[in-house]
Amino acid sequence: ASNPLGLTTEPGRITCDSTGNVYVAFGFAGTMYCGTFTTSSTGANDIGIIKYNNNLSGSPLWVRKIGGTGNDFLSGNYGGPYNTQIIDIAIDNQQNLCCTSMFVGVVNFGPSTYTAGPTNGDGFLAKFSNATGTCLFVKHIRGTTYVRPSGIRIDANDNIHVTGNFLGNLYCDPTTTTSGTLSAGGMG
Repeated sequence: ASNPLGLTTEPGRITCDSTGNVYVAFGFAGTMYCGTFTTSSTGANDIGIIKYNNNLSGSPLWVRKIGGTGNDFLSGNYGGPYNTQIIDIAIDNQQNLCCTSMFVGVVNFGPSTYTAGPTNGDGFLAKFSNATGTCLFVKHIRGTTYVRPSGIRIDANDNIHVTGNFLGNLYCDPTTTTSGTLSAGGMG
């Protein structure tokens, strides 16, 4: 759908921090014009994250793009009836933004570039600084067939919990093929 940002967007998520600042995450294709910020999608669909002040006045405080060569945000039926993809976001106790979704191909998070395995997409967990939107860390979640993170929650101790589904084996630490492996006999 066309909107005031000047691009095609897919539904995403909205959340607020403890001071009322508003965070919006969504999928987009094309060039995004948002206040003084302009960015274009790299692949077919990228992820946009925007932070507004608590009264939504003026330009955003910061804008970030998570983008790569493939689809980094999917909606609808992608390869099967269970592959509807969303992005989810949550705020930790230090007011940093955490998000999870999936990517295909190569994706750039700012400080690092990650490559999905030869599958139908890998997942990620990323944390962005409240003050600047700088990417603080990324955790790559790899699967043997596909990984579809769909939910994120942060508990009182700042532990981050990610939910979703996968097919085959799930590697929570893709630097090794034995640590953090979970297998599913079907949809996980």
